[in-house]
Amino acid sequence: MTLDDIQDSIYLGDQGIKRALDLLQTYLEKHPDKKEVMANSIWNFKTKYQQLSPSFANQIKVTKKYLDPLKFAIGSFKGTTISPTAVATFVMDNVTQEANRKIISAKEPKTRRNREFEKAIITKFLHGNYNQLVLLVELYRMFQEIKAEINLHGTN
Repeated sequence: MTLDDIQDSIYLGDQGIKRALDLLQTYLEKHPDKKEVMANSIWNFKTKYQQLSPSFANQIKVTKKYLDPLKFAIGSFKGTTISPTAVATFVMDNVTQEANRKIISAKEPKTRRNREFEKAIITKFLHGNYNQLVLLVELYRMFQEIKAEINLHGTN
C-alpha cells in the first residue's frame, strides 16, 4: 500500500485501515513540516475510525456480495460531492435490485426460495449496519482529502 491508494484500505477490513493510518504516521515522521498542516485531518479521521465496528469492516472485506456493490457505488460517485448517506443508500438499492432480478430469473421454486433467503440476509445486514456503511464511505472520503492535502503541500 502506498499513499496513492490509502483510500482503498477501507476494502481491506480493519487491519487494512490500520495499515493505512500507520503509513500516514510514517509519512508525517519523515516530513515533520507537514505534521502541523495535516494533524487536524488525521485526528478527525481517527475520531471517525473509532466509531467503525471492526467486525463490520471485516465482513465487508470477506463477503463479495457486500464488497462489490460498495466498490461500484464509490466508483460511480468518485469525484462528485454526493453525500456518504446517498452513496450508502445507492449501495442498498443496487443490492436489493440485483437480488430481485435474481429472484425473478429463477426457474425452480427451490432456487427462488434460496435467492429470497439470500436477499433477506444481505438486506438485513446492510439495513442493520446502515450507519456503519455511511461511516465507511465517510472514511473513504476522508482518506481522499488527506491524500489531496499531501499532494497539495508536496511530498518533498
